[in-house]
Amino acid sequence: MAEALARNVWRGEAPDGAAERLAALVAEADALLAAQPFDALVTGEVRFPSVPA
Repeated sequence: MAEALARNVWRGEAPDGAAERLAALVAEADALLAAQPFDALVTGEVRFPSVPA
């Protein structure tokens, strides 16, 4: 995933470690969204992971 993110977000060359950090955040968001009840999602009660500074 990091390779695809580097290619599509940074158009090929991401800053050192940035694509890997973004890939980890995407994986965390995927897991968090998958664990949320569908009813909460359709009513707009969506939780996303915190983005580190």
